[in-house]
Amino acid sequence: MFTPSSKQANLMNLLLEDEGETSAAVVPTVSQRSMLPVALLLDDARASERVARILLATTDSTSVRAHSLPSLEEFNSPETIAICTGETLEGVLAVSQARHIIVCDRSTDSAVAELCLTNSRINHVVGWCGFESVPRPWELAMSVRSTSAEVQGTIADTVFARRCLRRRWMPRSPGERDRVCDAIRDEVTHLGVARRGVESLVDAAYELMMNALYDAPTDAAGNYCFAHDRGANIQLEDAQRPVVQFVTDGVLAAVEVTDPFGSLQRHRFFESISRRSNSHRGVLDRSHGGAGLGLQRVYANSIALAADVVAGRRTSVTAIASFDLSARQCLDAPTSLHYRGPRG
Repeated sequence: MFTPSSKQANLMNLLLEDEGETSAAVVPTVSQRSMLPVALLLDDARASERVARILLATTDSTSVRAHSLPSLEEFNSPETIAICTGETLEGVLAVSQARHIIVCDRSTDSAVAELCLTNSRINHVVGWCGFESVPRPWELAMSVRSTSAEVQGTIADTVFARRCLRRRWMPRSPGERDRVCDAIRDEVTHLGVARRGVESLVDAAYELMMNALYDAPTDAAGNYCFAHDRGANIQLEDAQRPVVQFVTDGVLAAVEVTDPFGSLQRHRFFESISRRSNSHRGVLDRSHGGAGLGLQRVYANSIALAADVVAGRRTSVTAIASFDLSARQCLDAPTSLHYRGPRG
């Protein structure tokens, strides 16, 4: 049995909730009537067959059909979810009126993030690894479910809707941020994860907490309180503190940081990622206290990065990692991007 160290014991005043290794997440729900029909344009009949089966089993969609671009024009309706590949995306954008487009992308760069900046219909880019026959089933289901305005629960709740290890903290200062990083490092190390995987998760937690502590807080007039100096020794009020959640089932792991401000805008989220491909041209934006730099680091070390925003109320940013991928597979695996929130 795992015995907490003295360092972990000192963290008890930070713990919001310790549900233990056998606690169950709140299962997100969505109204069956709110799910839209799904049109698949994957250019792979076998993959389309498997994806259709996955979505029929894991979402409330009652219609999932494979299409070609000509047949999509006949089927065309704004009340549709179109799932395509990076290769078919251009054609889908040209002929489809679908309000929601989910892209299954095999590339390892962030080019699709730049398309997301100019087209608000694309809010989910699912990484499709070359060594997988279909995109990750849990991501496909999450992406389709997220198109409903009635979906409940955070991204971590959606992914880990089963019994797993779950820890939560509410840091208010740089010192408490560092202690949370130490606690996550201890938890992941205890699971027997390689040092590379441990430090990637700790790095993600650090960067997401930096954004929540310094870049998210605003005053009554909407002005940012601390973004001008990310080195300041700040002390947040109780109502300003973010919630940091670490969740793992032993295969996947997530670090999710939720702030109570809801100030992360859609364009900023995708812009921060698209800068990664532009950095070699010297156009990397270091404004707003470096928040974009932080998201880039998290993006580069995750299999999925997701933002869930309720404007003016909360922003949750979730980094998901896989303990089962080798170092080589991590390099070859495209990172997924997910955004749920206002389209403006």
